[in-house]
Amino acid sequence: MPTPQNAAERDELDDRREQFLAGFGAAVLARRTHLDLTQRQVDARMGYRGRFVGGVERGRRNITLTTLYALAAALETDPRALLAGPDVAWRAELTSSALQFVASPP
Repeated sequence: MPTPQNAAERDELDDRREQFLAGFGAAVLARRTHLDLTQRQVDARMGYRGRFVGGVERGRRNITLTTLYALAAALETDPRALLAGPDVAWRAELTSSALQFVASPP
């Protein structure tokens, strides 16, 4: 990606970055609430004692790839589902739930 040349380009890049982090945070929130977990429970699953997941959900934390994998494991999902944003993650979850329902005996 080329380096922004002027203030307008930097502002646009900052806006896109904020939108991405907000969408990622919304996907984390959607998955966590689907699992009926608290932020503290997810933090504990990741080995954190603080308020890490809350910052992610609010779009305030820009995490590393290794943290992404740990977060996905704590949320029992694939990292790609979180990166896809809340709408894609929710559709994938609905599809998975529907398939399990259809496959279950009456």
